Amino acid sequence: MKRILFVINSLEGGGAERALSRLLVALSGDAWAADKEFHLVLLDDYEVEQVVPASVKVTTLSAQGSLLKSVTGLASVIRAIKPDAVVSYLTRANLAASVVCKLMRIPVIISERVNTTHHLTGRFAFIQKLMVRLLYPLPNRVVAVSGGVKEDLVQNFSVNERKCSVVYNGYDHSELYELSQESVASISDRPFAIAIGRLVPNKNVTMLLRAWRLAQPQCDLLILGEGPDRDMLQQEVDAYNEISDYKIRLEGFCKNPYPYIAKAQFYVSASNAEGFPNSLVEAMTLGVPVISTDCPSGPREILAPGLAKPVTSAVQAEWGLLTPTRNEEAMAAALSVFTIEEMRQHYARKAKERAQDFSMNAVKQGYIELLNGTMK
Repeated sequence: MKRILFVINSLEGGGAERALSRLLVALSGDAWAADKEFHLVLLDDYEVEQVVPASVKVTTLSAQGSLLKSVTGLASVIRAIKPDAVVSYLTRANLAASVVCKLMRIPVIISERVNTTHHLTGRFAFIQKLMVRLLYPLPNRVVAVSGGVKEDLVQNFSVNERKCSVVYNGYDHSELYELSQESVASISDRPFAIAIGRLVPNKNVTMLLRAWRLAQPQCDLLILGEGPDRDMLQQEVDAYNEISDYKIRLEGFCKNPYPYIAKAQFYVSASNAEGFPNSLVEAMTLGVPVISTDCPSGPREILAPGLAKPVTSAVQAEWGLLTPTRNEEAMAAALSVFTIEEMRQHYARKAKERAQDFSMNAVKQGYIELLNGTMK
């Protein structure tokens, strides 16, 4: 019996958390798992917002954001379980797993879900980036969630290209469709667009609101997500709502956003940086046309895979609309394109077609191959 231990900061409502949940569901239901025992370590004791298969044994620590507590807690669990391999998601979990597994001589695969250069910002960014540069070369394998994330790790953080693989996120299309059919009383009868993400500077909802004011689309804007920028954003929302017949609504975090996505005229993202934007592909899976900033990393690989350089203006790409980051005029131009029903219908068809390229089976097989090649 092989023991495989997965580790992540928590299973709150983020995209990386949702991706790991789906991977665990897919792996535990596969014939490959017949002689495997799965363990999951949550470094922080926060509410679990994701599905965990009953067969997965969960250990919850209380690191609450501390790297040192994450390392010591994870080391204690690994000593007790003695896994044959460890798989980690998210930067702090990756750092902790890299250290502990190197010291204990346990094979480890770390999965980077964000563009590290653009994600690590703030007062301690230099120290965090130095730690990534020192520790990310240690694991047996590094999985990047997009080609842009891989390029960043290889060029800027000393990761050996031969040890680094790209495994895109995958989606269970039938599950998303079923979830989208749930009844939600608060969905408006008025036409609306949708944006999803934490209310933090990196998602740049401020730019989206300014672009919305410039374009003044003939529909409401529903923003799903919670975060520290809420009060500041609410002021801008209130100011817009006073002058427009169409409204912007900050709806907070929603455990099942798919009924809202499915009913939206289009999906829009103004992020400054991503790893591989889950909600973007989920919207496409449900046949919703999309607009996204061409941020590092992921949106261009999804919407315009043949495009080598970042866009400098609003572009009608093959699978959706791309705009430069931090540019409300270009975003407003893209929003204006989707005021035309024929354009929305065209990109709705293209979105659903492109979404077929991101299957859960491909992700599952990618990790099975990595684990088979890594375990003792």
